[in-house]
Amino acid sequence: MMITDLNFFDQVSQQQNIVGGAFTSTTANATAKFNFANANSEAIAVGEYTVTQSKTKTGAYSKPKTSVTYGVAQAVAVSATKTNISISQSLDTDLSIVWY
Repeated sequence: MMITDLNFFDQVSQQQNIVGGAFTSTTANATAKFNFANANSEAIAVGEYTVTQSKTKTGAYSKPKTSVTYGVAQAVAVSATKTNISISQSLDTDLSIVWY
């Protein structure tokens, strides 16, 4: 039997002898994207930088996966500067308790 309700588990454990264990798996992901554009009479540069790091079930941290992309394009005479920065984080935790 598998449950995920800890309150129900506490009530049952007070009345019965339970053999089993609790298992948990946590995954954390952090992504940061920096989109920047600096336009002048010569070029436009757009860059994206992403870093993802996750913790494995054994407790060891994996190496950060990094990807960097750049693109350069010729532009007409434009005078503008724009910067967009977005950071997102997510934490997923799965907890299951099994007894028999």
